[in-house]
Amino acid sequence: MRIIVRLASAFLIAISSTAPAFAQAAILVWISPEQFFFPQSGIPALSEANQMLEREFAMKAAELNRLNDQMIPFVNQIKDAQNAGNTALATKLTSDRDRLTQVFVAKENELRAQIQRRRESLLAPLVPKVTATFPAYAAERKFDVIAESTSSMLYVSTTLPKETDVTADFIKWYNARAVAR
Repeated sequence: MRIIVRLASAFLIAISSTAPAFAQAAILVWISPEQFFFPQSGIPALSEANQMLEREFAMKAAELNRLNDQMIPFVNQIKDAQNAGNTALATKLTSDRDRLTQVFVAKENELRAQIQRRRESLLAPLVPKVTATFPAYAAERKFDVIAESTSSMLYVSTTLPKETDVTADFIKWYNARAVAR
């Protein structure tokens, strides 16, 4: 039986408790979906969508970086004022820093929400096309389980054999099929 799943804790527990029932060992491989978005080695449609997001929100990200740069000097200025015994100045600088921090946090949260909404609208039509090919890929390669490395798992050995990471092979396989269409 071929199983293509996004691994979750319950699945790992189920596999470990039923493993003796299998006549032969299942072939488990894993994929790192974040690599799908790499510009040079990823899936072109996904990496292009990711680059589009970066370009689209570059100005707002730069604004956040400028705000962050404005907050950095406050640390030393507050410390210097406190060391000089100037509590009034230290209090004013702390208040100014806190106000700037509030602005920064609000803008950062707003930007994260905007990026998330835009990412969902860009990727919603693309990701299912990729994941829909997992069964064909697994059948062709004779894999029983394809695990997603970013899923929530109870434990993942940091010494997983590199040969069980099929991300690059899947991307190559997928891209070849996409070109053939």
